[in-house]
Amino acid sequence: MSEWRSILRALDASGLRFVTIGTRALALLYPARFADEDPSAHTDADILISPDDLQRFATIIETMGGEVTSWGEPFARALEQRSLAGRFYVRAQLTAAQLDATYESDWLSLDALYPRATRVDEIPVCPESLLWTTKLVADPLKAERLAAERGLVIPRDARERVFAALRKNSGER
Repeated sequence: MSEWRSILRALDASGLRFVTIGTRALALLYPARFADEDPSAHTDADILISPDDLQRFATIIETMGGEVTSWGEPFARALEQRSLAGRFYVRAQLTAAQLDATYESDWLSLDALYPRATRVDEIPVCPESLLWTTKLVADPLKAERLAAERGLVIPRDARERVFAALRKNSGER
């Protein structure tokens, strides 16, 4: 069992509200499609948390023996200097795992997603369509490649959501 799964379970057991996002979320939803992965090759995971829970997240990680940073700066200093705004995520480093906790997102809202999360192995996972939306926004070619390599289908509504946003941003109707 990978360390990132154990960390996510521990965060959930602590009562911290979060949803798992990114490729690890897809691996949780489709374990058979990721069964060929070497568990030690993927020691990272991404989650979405509330900005109001940043201090609590850092405390939980530190209790587990980890360290939390914001763009290489210790979390406590970034918090004290009020430099977290606009940085979007903090990074937790534990023995053999890295966890990026996003707290600012134009596409995802924890309040909207948490009640709709799928629970897999005691871990809350973002709805699949929104996982793909964020992947398409970040890097469409990489998202398409991942889907093709893993035999996954990018949901139509994820594509439509991205195209609608692009049209809106370009001024088209």
